[in-house]
Amino acid sequence: MKNQSVPLQRFLFFVIAVGCVVPPLFVTAVPPVFSTFPTVSLALAVGSGVLLAALHNVMPAHRWGAVRAAGPVPILVTCGVLCISAAVLEAAIAYGVITPSASPRIPDSGSAYGYAVLSYLCGALYEETLYRWYVPETLIRLLPTGVRTNGMHAAVEATAVVLFAAAHRYIGAAAVVHATCAGCALRWCFLKTHTIVPGIVIHAVYNCTLFALFVYASA
Repeated sequence: MKNQSVPLQRFLFFVIAVGCVVPPLFVTAVPPVFSTFPTVSLALAVGSGVLLAALHNVMPAHRWGAVRAAGPVPILVTCGVLCISAAVLEAAIAYGVITPSASPRIPDSGSAYGYAVLSYLCGALYEETLYRWYVPETLIRLLPTGVRTNGMHAAVEATAVVLFAAAHRYIGAAAVVHATCAGCALRWCFLKTHTIVPGIVIHAVYNCTLFALFVYASA
């Protein structure tokens, strides 16, 4: 894969864009409560793992030496941004500034709780792989050498964040705003640490924590 041709890269990007990036943009309703095994989420997570392994030599998704050099600051800052963003949006919702168009649904059985957690874990792996690594890194690689300016790089970064945020629009405006903040913070974390592993962990823990808090508040 080290000598992967540009036409092959473009074809692979087109296939992944059509199959994984575009469909979430047209979701208009909250998925059903977690009553069945999350087969689709698991399949997407496995596919993400395969993509990471297949393209590792072309676009490394993790460099542990860089992680140690970066230290804990990027990870701590990213966690802080996500928490502050969530708190501000929750306050805005509480005071009626923003009205969410959808609310999470409480699982109705023990297995449903397990399915929910598994779905959140798989979603973190899938979304970090797609939006924080594959989409922006591939678009940057596909830019002609003559147009690889700071402005074009910024446009690519913005595109990845907008796609991630738009994929959450079915939940409402609050989710889109929060996804925009989270997307920026998690991508920054990747650029500073040169690995998507912290982002996956942060994303998964954050989603599961919010889910646990929602369940606790609804009890």
